[in-house]
Amino acid sequence: MKERGVVTNTDALQLLYEASQESTVNKAAEERQAKILDVNYSKIKMNKHVESLDYLEAEQKSELLQALKSYPTLFGGGLGKLNIEPVRLELKEGAKRYHVKPFSIPHAYEATTRKEIEAFEKFGLPGRWHICAKNVKKRRKDRPTH
Repeated sequence: MKERGVVTNTDALQLLYEASQESTVNKAAEERQAKILDVNYSKIKMNKHVESLDYLEAEQKSELLQALKSYPTLFGGGLGKLNIEPVRLELKEGAKRYHVKPFSIPHAYEATTRKEIEAFEKFGLPGRWHICAKNVKKRRKDRPTH
């Protein structure tokens, strides 16, 4: 007689193992996160986008479209530049400067980070983006990939 709660079928065991390793919830969360992190700075067609928002009523869509169109600089797509004086940070009296190594960017964010760096360079944003690109963690060869 079989003991209750014991699975002996190897195919069923393999299926259970794979299901536990590849959680659909985790996969969906990772896809959602990637979608959020993959920012697109291109200009959108506001009318088409607002019409695609099925969870809004017609009056809400109209109000949203009016608000978006009233600020074309803000919602026109692309990155903008602040027209302000450069920021200058003052050290407290007696404070000493020191340098720390920048933190590494996790491998999971490598593609998103590189895409952002390319966008910043394309828009001509000042900065040393090549340094950020070097801080992406390298995957260790002795560790298996998921």
